[in-house]
Amino acid sequence: MTKGPFNAVTFTADVTNLMVSCILTGLGGWSTPTGYIGPTIPFAHDSSVLTPEVLCRMQPHEREPAFLIQNGYLEKVKDFEYKGKLVQASRLGYRITQRFSHFFALIFDFPNIFDDKILKPELQDMDSFVEGIEELITAQKVISKRYFDDGTVNLACPPLKALLNIMMHGDYEGKTLNDPAIREMFTLENMLASDWYKQRIARQQRRDVAHWEKSLAYIEKYMKEPRNASIVRRLGLNEKKEYLQAMLAKAKSPEYLNTLVGTIGADPIIKE
Repeated sequence: MTKGPFNAVTFTADVTNLMVSCILTGLGGWSTPTGYIGPTIPFAHDSSVLTPEVLCRMQPHEREPAFLIQNGYLEKVKDFEYKGKLVQASRLGYRITQRFSHFFALIFDFPNIFDDKILKPELQDMDSFVEGIEELITAQKVISKRYFDDGTVNLACPPLKALLNIMMHGDYEGKTLNDPAIREMFTLENMLASDWYKQRIARQQRRDVAHWEKSLAYIEKYMKEPRNASIVRRLGLNEKKEYLQAMLAKAKSPEYLNTLVGTIGADPIIKE
């Protein structure tokens, strides 16, 4: 969300496809600090190197965000008031706890490598922590503004559109990031049942039909040329034609749409 795409595709196409993929696979998002954790403790990229080493040694179920949250390995960062002002610390999401040190034993003999001032940098200096949150919110506004400036926010899938509005304006249709209705938008069950996802897989079906029709038309045209008769026999193009006909019939069938449920589908930004 804080970087543009590394290609000529619009921001929205890249991020929408990424978001759909993450929801489908249940992939949890992890972030690591660089430079400093708080104003006094330098880490450079050490934490970025350490994190994948720990995660790859954890059991698959142990890497599930729901498991980590339910068992106290992650804690939600909550909003709070400071000097009469609301600090939206919840923008940080969840952070590891001392209990998470259990997993550092997969690498270190003495796993308690993070003290409370590292896990909770606000204990180092609350003013600096609050300033960091404000800078984060400002950065999110700057980035999300790009989607509004070029109008592609209207091409985003509903969860992404809601998120962009919250980053830009602080709410979406009067709901904040912590509203259950907003968070429900990012669940697999909600996405599979949504009209926008059904449109994605329907579009994918149409694209698949177009692909097989184009391939079949090409091979039929080639086979009609008398001069290609020997090549048709040598390459077994009659069998390939039958295969294309079977695949086209399959793609056109109503049952084919059901086989696409659980796939990324086709982005409506891309013209058919």
